[in-house]
Amino acid sequence: MSKSYRERAVANVPAPELESVEMQVADQTVAIVDRIRHFEASLETCRGFFKLALPAARCLLAEKVRQSRKILDDDVCRHFGFNGPGYLHFEKTGYDDLEDHIAVEEGELPSFILGVALGRWDIRYASGEQTTPELPDPFATLPVCSPGQLQNAQGLPAGPEDVPATYPIKNIPWDGILVDDANHPLDIEGRVREVMEIIWTGRVGSPTAEAIELEACEILGVKTLRDYFRKPANFFADHLKRYSKSRRQAPIYWPLSTKSGSYTLWIYYHRLNDQTL
Repeated sequence: MSKSYRERAVANVPAPELESVEMQVADQTVAIVDRIRHFEASLETCRGFFKLALPAARCLLAEKVRQSRKILDDDVCRHFGFNGPGYLHFEKTGYDDLEDHIAVEEGELPSFILGVALGRWDIRYASGEQTTPELPDPFATLPVCSPGQLQNAQGLPAGPEDVPATYPIKNIPWDGILVDDANHPLDIEGRVREVMEIIWTGRVGSPTAEAIELEACEILGVKTLRDYFRKPANFFADHLKRYSKSRRQAPIYWPLSTKSGSYTLWIYYHRLNDQTL
């Protein structure tokens, strides 16, 4: 039997007068949206990303979202006369199912640090030199760059002329190329280690950069960071999975290797041009 969508059928649906509570519901909804956006700010593939967060911080944000949604659920049910709290259930879409994203995945830290080394992410947020950016209006046009991206005064990806002399990293490869070569000044392991030292050295109560590196290698199941970047089944496999959705694969960092795999160039896709090769 076909469903009726005539005006009369819709008009016959009973609905209470909500003028007295509509602002309350609207405020609750905006608060939930803001908390989800704060959560997404720690996920590299989200447009609102600015730096990684520890699992404890993600747990706290996720719990706040759950509490806010329950309050809104109960209030809407009460005003509409539904059958008690918990009657209304929202469909899970996007990052509503936050539990899947609380734990920091194994490859998140190397991915973020590599992005910093290539001049994609702004290290000053991670080091604490710059404070957390304000959330834009949720209805505003999305910016070209994520808040955590290294950018110029116009909000576009930064170039060498846009980075101040006081910026902690002095030798960003603006052509977007790093190499797997311990004796090269653009060596990927050396640049990653440099970023880790800048972020963690001198922070009161924080482990040393060396300790962070050893812990990261243990978690990743490798002896050195070079092993992690060198083997396709490690970093690139993690990166490809993170930057794939449905059938769309969009890796940002591309490894170009010799047939034997003995030498690899890492290319930052957003700086790829007709002169790169």
